[in-house]
Amino acid sequence: MPRKFDPETLYAAHGKYHNAVEVGPGERLVFSSGIIGCLPDGSLPPTAEAQMAQAWKNVGAFLEGCGMGPENLVRLKMHLTSADMIAVSKAARIAALGEHMNAAVTGVIVELFDPDLVIEIDVVAAGPAV
Repeated sequence: MPRKFDPETLYAAHGKYHNAVEVGPGERLVFSSGIIGCLPDGSLPPTAEAQMAQAWKNVGAFLEGCGMGPENLVRLKMHLTSADMIAVSKAARIAALGEHMNAAVTGVIVELFDPDLVIEIDVVAAGPAV
């Protein structure tokens, strides 16, 4: 199980994340490709908010498909196409994953590979070797 750190000698996290996460020996690591807000049929939800919520549901589905849960998260890297969506992304993350914290970074970018996408999430998770 990942071990989480917030060293007293380092600034406090600016949100719901830890400054560092350690993976122990013998644990398996799973890296996602970018997870986007497509519905299971491959279509995009009609609004940016619905797409954001679906992207976070897809992170949960990714973890479940790997035999893991939110407690196995090591790192999240979020790419948003608008700073206006930061609060929406945070709320959708908490709705999908609960209060589980990990190492995380959020950046606002100009555009994703499909200009209709509003979010892409990179996930690293760790769990017992299988």
